[in-house]
Amino acid sequence: MKPDLRAGGAKPSEIPNHEVTTVTLPGAHLTGAVVEVTGACRLAGYKVVSDAEIQMRLEGTRSIGDKEDGCFFKVRTAAGSDGSWLVVNLTPAEEQEKRERQKTESRAKVDAMVRAAGHKWVIRFVDGASDTYTVRASEEPGLPEFETGDGSTVTIVVRPDRSVVLMEGGCVRNGKLVEGRVTNGTSMGGCAHPGSWSATVEP
Repeated sequence: MKPDLRAGGAKPSEIPNHEVTTVTLPGAHLTGAVVEVTGACRLAGYKVVSDAEIQMRLEGTRSIGDKEDGCFFKVRTAAGSDGSWLVVNLTPAEEQEKRERQKTESRAKVDAMVRAAGHKWVIRFVDGASDTYTVRASEEPGLPEFETGDGSTVTIVVRPDRSVVLMEGGCVRNGKLVEGRVTNGTSMGGCAHPGSWSATVEP
């Protein structure tokens, strides 16, 4: 019969990075098995203890930038194979560096959105009304916020494809920013000035 690893999983189920850890793998029909590993680990050695147990020596090789934290192993005999996995934990220093990287990346994305949104939007609505949205300075990271002529807050998001979303309370407007102008704006329900709109944006 082919190997069967449904006996509670690897013990321990998590291993530290850059260290060799002995991992016990319970199962059935394991006599003569060959072990292969992939993912964030290296197989330093293994021993088939009995038909119901394999002991592996696994070293965590996870990088800070890896999206996958798993160490995957396959047990193979002439009758077939079965597989399982465990988690490789970063060191405390690596976890701290990962958090710092994520914070930096998040800030860079927000800064890019702020730059793309510019500093002033002159809006013209189809009903003949107009308004000017002026950016609000903020030291805190977040989506770009603008102040309307009457002091209300509008959030403006310019996506990488230059599509734009303006959000003011329950009013949502969409459009496309091309060379500093929106000429094809549309409005969803809840807007004081419904229908189409256009805008000129100052960087």
